[in-house]
Amino acid sequence: MNDFLAYAAIGKLIIYIIQIFPLDGLPLIGRLFQDGRYLYKWWKCDLCLGVWVYAPLSFLYNINFLPFYIPVINEIIMGMVTSFLVHLISLGWKEKFTVLSVEWTDADNE
Repeated sequence: MNDFLAYAAIGKLIIYIIQIFPLDGLPLIGRLFQDGRYLYKWWKCDLCLGVWVYAPLSFLYNINFLPFYIPVINEIIMGMVTSFLVHLISLGWKEKFTVLSVEWTDADNE
């Protein structure tokens, strides 16, 4: 269980670092990551990027909770499952600690 928690935490850190890195400013491939392009959407999505981060990490950490082992398929499935679980935890964390500000404007009287 500790291996899985370390695997999930390291993967989340890698996802965070990739997402704050200015990929759109790179010389040759930067325009692929500009706003509105396909890779931009993939790069900014925690869940999508998480699959591609957690799948190789699953291979490196040798994480397997499935009752079978098929070499590439197993890593992809573990990447998807872990990405989804970490994504849900991240959403819950943001929901719990986000400050919501509601301002009342009296637009009808203007």
